[in-house]
Amino acid sequence: MSNISKNENISEFKEKILFPSQSIVGICNEISRNFEDLSEETFEDIQQILSSSHKLVSLIEHYNDDMKAQDISAFDFQKIRHDIKNPINVVLGCSKLVLEDSQDSDEELSVLIKQIIDISNDLTMEVDALIRSETYEQKDKTQKTSLADLFSSIDVSEFKHDSNERLLGKRILIVDDDHINRGIFKRRLTQRGYDVYEKDSGANALNFLMNNEVDLILLDLLMPDINGIEVLSKLRLSDTLNNIPVIIISGLDDPRSIVSCLRNGANDYLAKPVELSVLEIKVASVLEKQILQDDLFRLANTDQLTGISNRRKIIDDLKTYDNQLKMHEQAYAVAIFDIDHFKLINDTFGHDAGDEAIKFVAETISANVRKVDLVGRLGGEEFLCACQPISIDDMTIICERIRTSVEKAELQINNAQISMTISGGIAHSKDMSGDYSTYLTFADEKLYEAKNSGRNRIIL
Repeated sequence: MSNISKNENISEFKEKILFPSQSIVGICNEISRNFEDLSEETFEDIQQILSSSHKLVSLIEHYNDDMKAQDISAFDFQKIRHDIKNPINVVLGCSKLVLEDSQDSDEELSVLIKQIIDISNDLTMEVDALIRSETYEQKDKTQKTSLADLFSSIDVSEFKHDSNERLLGKRILIVDDDHINRGIFKRRLTQRGYDVYEKDSGANALNFLMNNEVDLILLDLLMPDINGIEVLSKLRLSDTLNNIPVIIISGLDDPRSIVSCLRNGANDYLAKPVELSVLEIKVASVLEKQILQDDLFRLANTDQLTGISNRRKIIDDLKTYDNQLKMHEQAYAVAIFDIDHFKLINDTFGHDAGDEAIKFVAETISANVRKVDLVGRLGGEEFLCACQPISIDDMTIICERIRTSVEKAELQINNAQISMTISGGIAHSKDMSGDYSTYLTFADEKLYEAKNSGRNRIIL
């Protein structure tokens, strides 16, 4: 049951929340009157603080009047908390940006801004305290006291989140219907070297993502058209967007909301008002984790010598290729190549020369096909290439171009000039029934037919 009762707690609500909000308005007006040489950016931030504090006062007066006229038990206190914390979040965010810009140049302004920040932090705690259950509130106060004791001996100024060069230029999409919130987050993240995009609705965000790549999404939970959970679900069901990390940012701070978001695929959750330093660390942490996962994925799926797909990855991709193309009734071709007399190259010039020969063939195959085509190393000196949509004649032309490029090349390896050739076999899906494994078997048979026919040739 809520702590707010029909009696003394209404006046407590007014005293602890309304009056401090009015104080913020007063401080902003004082700044506007007494500081005429503010930069354009600082002036805009002060106006945002003033506008949001006016909005905060109006909201609190509205709820205060409603509480006098209605049954307290009918109120949705989580919604009240969310509505009140949105403008507090803007006040805090803009105030901290002003403080960063002014603390070294204008001590008097910094003092006033710090007052706004202190009042806003107190407001946040009061809003939480007034709408939580008594038991939970008491537990929370005890927890805060113990945390204060725990960190009392630590100089937090010694701790600094170092920017990682790997994160510079990472693309972040902010999705929030509140343009002030978007602006605060964008300004801070841009200062830290990120490329930041903004969208004001879930629908606009999804449309943007159809043609643009991002590395992280900051997603508001409550939006008018499509809420954050719906956007998150659509992302996780998409074949192309499901791996984008998402941090939910919301004024809802109850455990059920957090659990629901995490179960639906969110990578993290931040409750408003958002401490900008915490936002930075959360963003960096999620991006670092994604980079690590991407690195592990590449290691597991890439041939370390050549940089192309390894056997497992190329076979998996070919299987997907086969299913998709048959669904659209498109034909494709598979070719398998093998370096002729590879053992002789190793025995004569050494294994380093053999490695260079393998890398050269991989580069030659990759250079002669499109990005949509598949190239991988099956193992040893054997390679696979799949192209679509393509005729057997066009595939033959591509394979012959690869073969002649290798034949004409003279590699300089370990002060030795090395010439080599390759053989290949082709299978075309239009010429036979079956699936990708059938085509692989056929191409492999044609490869060995080419080997047995004198090498340095392509057979289909």
